[in-house]
Order: sequence, then structure tokens, then C-alpha cells
Amino acid sequence: MNRGIKQIMVGTVLLTATAATQAAPPRTLVPVAGPLEQLHGNLKEVRDQSAENSAQARKSLQIAAPKLSERLENLAEAAKRLEKERTRWQSRSPRRKRRKRRKFRIF
Repeated sequence: MNRGIKQIMVGTVLLTATAATQAAPPRTLVPVAGPLEQLHGNLKEVRDQSAENSAQARKSLQIAAPKLSERLENLAEAAKRLEKERTRWQSRSPRRKRRKRRKFRIF
């Protein structure tokens, strides 16, 4: 088939489809204001409820999880305690005399 016949066939199919679509009976319009208002109310209710749930979850997290400053303070206290324990054990162990290291000069 040559190009001209293909174009005529495609045009005929499109024209037939358009005519069939226009021949269908017109649809009646349905008012959507009522369902939209109901949907808007539902969305607002869900948004408010999720805000309350989020606030409650934040509050419980603040109670359950310590703040960073509290964690750092606890770590500093643990480090001090371990340092004291190390010095105590170090003072109990016999001290060895350390040899002086000689500094070698290459040049």
C-alpha cells in the first residue's frame, strides 16, 4: 500500500470513531458539591487527629529518649569514673622503672 491510501484509511477510521462518539446520548451531569464537602470534612478530621497523634508521640519520645546534652553529661561522668579506677589500679600495681629513651640524631 502506498502512503496516500494509508492516510485515507486512518482518516476514515478517525472520522468513524468521532461520529460514533457524538452519536451516544448525552450524559446527565451529577452535582458533586455534597460529596466534596463531605470529603473536605473527613480530611480535616483526619488532619486534626494526626496532629494530636503526632504531638502525643513527640511527648512520649521526649520522656523515653534522653536529650543529647544528658547523654554527653552521663558519658563525661563515666569517663571520670573510669579514669579514677584506672589511676587506682595503676597505683596498686608495682611500678617499673622506665628506661630513658635515647634520642638518636641522624645528622
